[in-house]
Amino acid sequence: MAKHIILQNDEIDKQITKIASEIAHNNPSLENVVLVGIRTGGAFLAERLQKAIASLNGFEPPLGILDITLYRDDWTRID
Repeated sequence: MAKHIILQNDEIDKQITKIASEIAHNNPSLENVVLVGIRTGGAFLAERLQKAIASLNGFEPPLGILDITLYRDDWTRID
């Protein structure tokens, strides 16, 4: 199966900045914003969004990471 690159690194950075900008625009005070990422991929994304929001507004929203490993119903099929 051939691999197809959807976004390059710089394009991913632009999209994260865009999402962070929209979060900040829709929540001007950012006091009630909390980012929660599901381990592992969602946690990395939440961390990147947290840094992007901080660089745009100077406020770093709290970050939580949720580990759902024990609650997955497909854990026996994961290699």
